[in-house]
Amino acid sequence: MKKAIKRFREEFPNIQICAGNIANSIVIEELVSAGADYLKVGVGSGAACKTRSEVGVGIPQVSAVMDCYEEAYKHGAKIISDGGCVTAGDVCKAIAAGAEMVMIAGMVSKSEECDNIVEINGKKYVNFYGLGSTKMYKLTKTSEQEYRPNEGRDLLIPCNGSIKDVIHQIQGGLRSVCTYVGAEHIGELYNRTQFVRVNSTINNSLAKYEQ
Repeated sequence: MKKAIKRFREEFPNIQICAGNIANSIVIEELVSAGADYLKVGVGSGAACKTRSEVGVGIPQVSAVMDCYEEAYKHGAKIISDGGCVTAGDVCKAIAAGAEMVMIAGMVSKSEECDNIVEINGKKYVNFYGLGSTKMYKLTKTSEQEYRPNEGRDLLIPCNGSIKDVIHQIQGGLRSVCTYVGAEHIGELYNRTQFVRVNSTINNSLAKYEQ
């Protein structure tokens, strides 16, 4: 990877280069020195990922982002948080932990705008599959199937709602979290936020009555 990044940096000096995925800060200095501008953080946390169960590799996402941010900041690089977001609050926490960008594939995986919608018995589903899934190997890397495990789920998710609704909720969450922690904009979240380790953060006692 370092050789590839260095080659692209030399041939295309003005492009933005993203390296990853990583889950800790050990290789950040080397990747940035090779020419990486962004570091994509997240191993095993995606909704369609089975890396943690099938390979035993991974670090909890918030911990990974926080660890990588400190090292990336020293070297002038930025973090992309990849995976683990289920709600708008998760996006808020990812940015507060140090992410410059957040990937939300799982959150929009049921949206009607998806281009991989299939129809079964008159109902529409989004065929959502992980990068390490058997389906992805068949599409892109058939030669790797003999020695690579299935690390991704192949899911059929009922199509429901628009991506606009998801984005609107995230926008609202980001605006609101700034008011709670006293930040003028999301760029201040990292310095305004304190994380506390807990077993549960959400009261779901009345969730069954939700309309």
